[in-house]
Amino acid sequence: MPELAEIYAEFESLLDAQLALISPEWQIGDLPDMADRPDYARHRRCTIKRGRLAKALTQAPHEVRNHRDALFHLVAHDPHASFNQYLIMPIVAAIGRHELHEALIGYLETGTYVERLCSLKAWYQAQPGLFYDFSDAFERGEANPDRMAAYDAWVALRPRFLAACRIAVEGCETPEERERIADLARSVARAEIVTIGDPGPPNRL
Repeated sequence: MPELAEIYAEFESLLDAQLALISPEWQIGDLPDMADRPDYARHRRCTIKRGRLAKALTQAPHEVRNHRDALFHLVAHDPHASFNQYLIMPIVAAIGRHELHEALIGYLETGTYVERLCSLKAWYQAQPGLFYDFSDAFERGEANPDRMAAYDAWVALRPRFLAACRIAVEGCETPEERERIADLARSVARAEIVTIGDPGPPNRL
């Protein structure tokens, strides 16, 4: 199972590639010397680079459309379960949620362990919430129509997502990977309604 440092190293490489295409003039600048803490230094660089790329995509949504598949690939390698939203938000704003959801299901079905792990984290952040334009609309149960449509489309994908979770768990190469993916699937997919094989106690889903 890859170490977190390896996962971040690959993610940083992908971030650098996208920044070179979308913000070629940008430089990260001088950072404090953290030679004694290389893992933290990489994590900090990724945070800065992720934020810069997110800002560039927000300012130029056409770049999301131009680099859609590469950005999906990047999201599927972002190991941070919270900060990944900074890449997800401009993607959703530019092209909507459905294509991203489809891509994440694809990574769960056929991706590497890292891609499956990060796609589960991204699925959680990419789920739509309902939005009510005014308080009286909430009282009447009348959600914003666009948000309602996105929510309905997400709900319609749920059976495929749950099936992809099963495939992701079954495709793991080691018990450790299987347990990690299964635990995350439980959390993200409310796995009391997910049945994913029996890897043996205590990991029954």
